[in-house]
Amino acid sequence: MNELVNSYCEAFQELNRDYYLREHPEAWKIYDVSLSAGGVAVMYPKRFLPGRHLTSYICFYEQGRTITVKALFARCETNPVQMLERNAFYFEFPDPKNQYFLELEIERLQIEKASNHCVNYQLLSNLEGV
Repeated sequence: MNELVNSYCEAFQELNRDYYLREHPEAWKIYDVSLSAGGVAVMYPKRFLPGRHLTSYICFYEQGRTITVKALFARCETNPVQMLERNAFYFEFPDPKNQYFLELEIERLQIEKASNHCVNYQLLSNLEGV
């Protein structure tokens, strides 16, 4: 009986934490994600139900912006070493403003990554020439 009550308490605490965090992005854990205009994938300690619809909240700290998108759970891959699940979600038609913001942010990140690569390559080339 005690185990059952503990399970209910843990579930309630997780729900309470989820609802609190929804309104306080500054308290969110930061995860590295694979982001595209069509969806997102993240390593997360729990698995979601296949085909499950949910609402995703994504915070872009550098821009001070949080967007809300409806998503559909697509698939997961277990990483037994890290005890994590790589969960992938498809976005379900984000509103045009969020879609445009996502596309611009993805382009910005790609340009940033490419320019860092070019700088590193240029530095390596210069060092090899010395």
